[in-house]
Amino acid sequence: MRKMKNETLTKGLELLFLLSRYQTPLMVSEMAQILKVPASTLYRIVRTLNNYGLVERIDSAGRYKLGYRNLVLARGVEEQDLLIKFALPEMKTLADIAEETVLLTTVMHDKSICIERVESNTPIKLTSEKGRIMPLYAGASGKILLAFLPAKERHRLIYLTPLKPLTPKTITEPKKLEENLENIRKNGYAYSNSEMNVGVVAVAAPIFDDRKKIIGGLTIAGPEQRMGEKRLPLLITMVKNSADRISSLIISNLKV
Repeated sequence: MRKMKNETLTKGLELLFLLSRYQTPLMVSEMAQILKVPASTLYRIVRTLNNYGLVERIDSAGRYKLGYRNLVLARGVEEQDLLIKFALPEMKTLADIAEETVLLTTVMHDKSICIERVESNTPIKLTSEKGRIMPLYAGASGKILLAFLPAKERHRLIYLTPLKPLTPKTITEPKKLEENLENIRKNGYAYSNSEMNVGVVAVAAPIFDDRKKIIGGLTIAGPEQRMGEKRLPLLITMVKNSADRISSLIISNLKV
């Protein structure tokens, strides 16, 4: 069964690549002949791809072209490339000035994933690996993403995700988490102290695209003893300003 599913997926991808190479739309029979697949099999694949908007029937003759949904996928890749491209120089500057570790996170499968990081040069520092997956409900780096997700998606994640305590300070009550996220949206930044790792303080700000959709979170994180109340206002201003600059660069390039 798994082999059959893999073969179907492979043929579906080959079909999309085929349509991307041809300048004119193709009939199912033509695609079946080129791909050496039974027409009946290809009809099923085309029907599924059509349902998802990845291919589009253009006339009564049954000719198909690539669907506009592919632009959504392409835009997602472009946004992530631009996110890292424009965030990294800003992250290096921020880490140098703040003398703390700076993280870049985004949403992946209802989780937060670190897609870039610049570590502090200080002996005692927060270390985090690229590719590290973290919950959205705990810590500033995750909550900044969760706070700015669409309301319906946010509500689903708050009330359907098990809010397991990672430390004694992790918020595990949905209502309390909702209130915390509302404050994050209101203030434009997230703050956490020992929510995910004991002794780690973090402040984070959102990065948006040209449609005001959150595409990333910028976080300064470090040991509690260095990120006390006296430094926090400055660090919050710094991370918000850096995130705003990254957003502006991404927006200006997406509009080109």
